[in-house]
Amino acid sequence: MSQLSIQKNLKNAAIIGVFIVSLFVPFFIGIFEQGSIVSDVEKRKLAKFPQLPTDVDTFIEMPIKIDQYFSDHFGLRQTLTNTYKTLKTKLGDSPTDDVTIGKDGWLFLGSNKVGYNKFGDPIGDFKNKNLYSDEQLKQITHYLNGQYKWLQKQGIAYVFFIAPNKHTIYSDKLPEYITKVNQLSATDQLIQSLRANTNIPVIDLRDRLIQAKAKQLYYKGDTHWNHEAANIAQHQVMQTIESLFKGKINAELFEIIDPKTGFNGDLAQFIGAQNYDSFSPKPNLKNACKVKTKQNNSKGTNYTTICSSQTLKTIIYGDSFFKNFMMQYFSVKFNQATFLWRKPHYKSLNQEIKLHKPDIVVEEWVERHLPYVPRDYDIFERVK
Repeated sequence: MSQLSIQKNLKNAAIIGVFIVSLFVPFFIGIFEQGSIVSDVEKRKLAKFPQLPTDVDTFIEMPIKIDQYFSDHFGLRQTLTNTYKTLKTKLGDSPTDDVTIGKDGWLFLGSNKVGYNKFGDPIGDFKNKNLYSDEQLKQITHYLNGQYKWLQKQGIAYVFFIAPNKHTIYSDKLPEYITKVNQLSATDQLIQSLRANTNIPVIDLRDRLIQAKAKQLYYKGDTHWNHEAANIAQHQVMQTIESLFKGKINAELFEIIDPKTGFNGDLAQFIGAQNYDSFSPKPNLKNACKVKTKQNNSKGTNYTTICSSQTLKTIIYGDSFFKNFMMQYFSVKFNQATFLWRKPHYKSLNQEIKLHKPDIVVEEWVERHLPYVPRDYDIFERVK
């Protein structure tokens, strides 16, 4: 056999060997990764190995479940998935329907694809596609006005505001192909209806945030606003409260500092990116009172803060926009501030009022949850 033939055979054998190793290495790595329950990259639970079948139906499903298990626990799956997402993102193509890649590195929750309806469809919100019907608008106006009047009879004030989607404030960073299909949004509809038909103090944050957007008010790689926006939002809400309680609260804008700690946002994680935001401002509260915190439940979604130098008490119904950002400001402005991560309904509201005896109830909604109408929209009418 010639030297050339030997070299060719060795080359072919090497290629075959590399191919075989590439097939079995992930398998053996997967054996040592069996403890994984959740995918950090895909943000979901991994399939469990199926139990032995006990009837015909589970026997038929057995091959499918085994295939799902080995697909989820394939060695290097998370590394390969993360690499795939990174490459797609660098090419300007989102690796997930849950993230739209905008201009200048801005990421937005949601998709423009037909039929997408996850996370409240925030792209559809921006397009003014998700609207209240006339009947729904009457119902939600009736509900909030009933709640407002019910609180008023007990000597408790009430204010309402909506935390805008990032899409609303930074619409100029969205792709050009995403355009409006209607003139008014669900937020426009609700605010206009409440102002026209009720006396509820309704706070519209959008204009002031848009005017200040050059400061970067939202994280590029997250769904939430940052403390630059939260500071503006709390100031506008506090000004409204100040008008209701003369001399009992002092609305102020706090100093915002950037400790340059970075922020790993939820949208960045969806696309497999790490440390996407280098800008993560924080409020300077060093001259404010020392706040004591009392956890009301183990999950931290219901807690009370105490600031002995203040006088007013409040109950706040909100979500992560409030808890993770605005709550810090409210904690130093109220003698007692109780945060509840949910929407109020009559039974729970009645219980919380008896327990905490607030002067005011603050309710925050996030724009991407609209249009929202509770099933018991006439509950406060029925409990008169």
